Amino acid sequence: KDTGYIGKMGGATGTAGAKTAGTTTYNGDTLANATKFSFEIDGQVVTGTLGAAITGNTTDMDTAASTLQTAINTALATANTNKVSGDEGYLENVTVEATNEGRLVISSPSGSISFLDGDVANALGLSTAAVKSGPNGGMTLQIGANEGQNIDISIPAVNTKTLSIENCNVCTVAGASSAITAFDNAVQQISSIRSKLGAYQNRLDSAIASLDETSENLTQACSRIEDVDMSEEMTNYTQYSVLVQAGTSMLAQANNQPQTILQLLQG
Repeated sequence: KDTGYIGKMGGATGTAGAKTAGTTTYNGDTLANATKFSFEIDGQVVTGTLGAAITGNTTDMDTAASTLQTAINTALATANTNKVSGDEGYLENVTVEATNEGRLVISSPSGSISFLDGDVANALGLSTAAVKSGPNGGMTLQIGANEGQNIDISIPAVNTKTLSIENCNVCTVAGASSAITAFDNAVQQISSIRSKLGAYQNRLDSAIASLDETSENLTQACSRIEDVDMSEEMTNYTQYSVLVQAGTSMLAQANNQPQTILQLLQG
């Protein structure tokens, strides 16, 4: 489950993501009814429309959270046309909650959610970084040596609530029939999540293999630069050794010549 934090939710100064402890009123910029906004979730860009105004210094934080949640989920329902839970590209509903710290927290089972340029983003002081997935799910891994060589990984929450099977009632015929459908949908959703995890694993395996090959090539390059070429060095050593021995022999002969001349003179 990915969690994003929205800025300018309350606070005397309206600073991004801050609010005076205990405050229950939204103190950001006023957003009119029918204000449009765009956001990206699981790689899909979706456009939503506020169904009610969010008024600064007036609207209750819980009401603001409910209004934003309804607008996002209505947009997701439109994006999910002709899809059912468990299908590839199906976007699960998000939840928006007002925390005690004075923030609106967006939780998305379908992956990272980020607001794009738009009236809502500008009015609330949002940026991609401000609402991208937080510490409760999504993460970005650097898989290369260069900027931009990374992969976003999001593992949705899987429990009876997110699978919509926590309130199944099998005590009646109708309830048991509905439960069968609910469990079928849950199985499809789990299969979709498993396929997504498999895709992540394949991408990471490919990245690891590429990095191993790059590391091997780099090691070979360093070896050619830093390590000794033994064949060349042995040839040089032999050459220098022969020259030294020849020099020593010539020096010994030069030292013997005076002694030879003295012996001739003495004889």
